[in-house]
Amino acid sequence: MNQLSINCLSSPTHFPANNNNKRTKKSVKFDNFIHCHFIPKASSKEAECIWFSLSELSSFKSEGKKLSSSYLESDKKNPNHRGVEHNTLRRQRQKVLSNRSAVYAHKQGMNTNEIADMYKKSNKWSNKVAFVTAIHDCIEVYPSSFTSFEEEGVKKIPYVGSMIPPPPLPFAILSVKVLQQQQKKKRRGCQ
Repeated sequence: MNQLSINCLSSPTHFPANNNNKRTKKSVKFDNFIHCHFIPKASSKEAECIWFSLSELSSFKSEGKKLSSSYLESDKKNPNHRGVEHNTLRRQRQKVLSNRSAVYAHKQGMNTNEIADMYKKSNKWSNKVAFVTAIHDCIEVYPSSFTSFEEEGVKKIPYVGSMIPPPPLPFAILSVKVLQQQQKKKRRGCQ
């Protein structure tokens, strides 16, 4: 039986040569001791300095709402709106379609590979948006690290706000309709 050390970097693990094509049993062994560090509970005065108050949290929330609504009204090219792009109706609709189609596919008894393929198709546009967002983030963080050739290519990359999703898959539309009807039936049954 082979034993793997806890710190694999400190000692190399050797496996015996297996000439008879049988599976070797592998196991992991842990040392019999652990290190615990006691963290004392913060006093109420210390907690005030560490945690945000309820009023601070509500002000963050209201600032986020204002920023989100100003993004919806803007030209969507303003870097001050970074992080609220997902609040557009377009992105929210795409997210609902993707998630509900995966849930409906599961309820219909599809296997995991079929669900994954369907989800991958319905999320293709969202993956492109994430990739373009990552490119813009990289440009913003490292503006001087691009060659002139790369800068010309970067100019051709669309802004996230200008990206339009493809028409939804028929299965995604059916999924949303069926799940909405099921939710309405449940609400009527509870009343």
